[in-house]
Amino acid sequence: MPQLDHVSYFSQYLWLCVFFFIFYVALLKGFLPRMSRILKLRDAKTGGSTGGGFSEDEKQSVDTSYQSVLNEGLSTCQAGLVSRFEQTGQWLDTEQAKANQAVFNTANQAYLNTLGSSSLENQLVMSQLEVLTPPMPSSSIEGAKKDLYASRLIQTLNRLGQ
Repeated sequence: MPQLDHVSYFSQYLWLCVFFFIFYVALLKGFLPRMSRILKLRDAKTGGSTGGGFSEDEKQSVDTSYQSVLNEGLSTCQAGLVSRFEQTGQWLDTEQAKANQAVFNTANQAYLNTLGSSSLENQLVMSQLEVLTPPMPSSSIEGAKKDLYASRLIQTLNRLGQ
């Protein structure tokens, strides 16, 4: 492994020490004096208090302005969402109406024509059946037999018609 090579170990260690020493001097001479001046200035401005340097009136005004901005933003967002949902609902209604008029109109007409013709055929068969079947005494068993006969006749006629 090149990290553990005895030939280059000393040069790597030397350069590491050089760069850390340069970094230490830069911090000691550049960054730390500026940071200490900023901290002394902050301490002088706040009077040595650690409360953030704001009076109670300033804290109260910031809090009320924050709350008013927050409430205004929330109400704006809510109004925007409500209007978008209403617009989306209107768009969906119009698209559904367009689809029903354009795409499903022919299918609906064909369905209604088929339903009407089958209903008419059933009514005609029932009226012809009333004429052809002999009158029977009014008992529930005989009426059930007549209904069974009529339904089987309608099914047979429908199969023959197809």
